[in-house]
Amino acid sequence: MARSYEQKKTATKFVEGFVAGLVGGLAFIIVLMVADALLRAGDIFYTVSLFGSLFTGATISSTTGAGASFLVGALLLLILFGLLGIGIEFYLPIIYRLGLHKAVFGAIYGILIWLMVFFFALGVINQGVASQANTWVLLACSIVAGAATGWALDLIMSRKKEVR
Repeated sequence: MARSYEQKKTATKFVEGFVAGLVGGLAFIIVLMVADALLRAGDIFYTVSLFGSLFTGATISSTTGAGASFLVGALLLLILFGLLGIGIEFYLPIIYRLGLHKAVFGAIYGILIWLMVFFFALGVINQGVASQANTWVLLACSIVAGAATGWALDLIMSRKKEVR
């Protein structure tokens, strides 16, 4: 069965993509916290707090716990993944042309985002954060978050078709 691309209003694309990106960001944070719990002797807030320390300026140690840096880091990740979800929405014609499921494309998109953000952006913004974060865990989180974003976008779009 052929899938067709249906033109939508730009505002609809923004909202659908942002909501799907929030799902992906939440998946990123959850997987990151589980990985931190396993690899950092139970310090589940470490890496998210590390991202928040870019704005709070706080020094992150293994005893910091959930504080302002964690909340700022979680908010930062959710907003960034919301914006990335909007980006996936604009690639829908390519996804349909290639015949990929949105979750598969989202996982590929997650790898590309990981390459750009964690090798270029963090290296330029703050090399200390880039050196303290486990890049392989961040890759796994990015893949899961991208796939979750694609899955959520597919779910949102299929629910919308049922309503019509």
